[in-house]
Amino acid sequence: MNTRAVWNVIAASVSRPLSDLIVDGVEFCDTLVLNKTDLISDMELDAVRADIRALQSDATLIATEFGDVEPSTILGSEHFDQLVDFDHSDAFVLLNLSLENASVNTS
Repeated sequence: MNTRAVWNVIAASVSRPLSDLIVDGVEFCDTLVLNKTDLISDMELDAVRADIRALQSDATLIATEFGDVEPSTILGSEHFDQLVDFDHSDAFVLLNLSLENASVNTS
């Protein structure tokens, strides 16, 4: 692995807006915990869920208060399949392209 190339990709991503990173995370997730749902109305929660579904229709959504989640719903759930999910994600493709480009430019 070309660690210089990896660092160049990481350093370049620092200039990305936080909103882009959040969207990437939602698009890539298979389970998403919606915490502090007690602080919003049911209508607001429905709107949040709809926005998330627009980005990621397949993720399991877990609504919580005070982060109260049964660990077994997340840990060992086997939702994530690295060979299927990671290899075909936009984030992975972009990272690979960036690393390949950086590797060519720093070799």
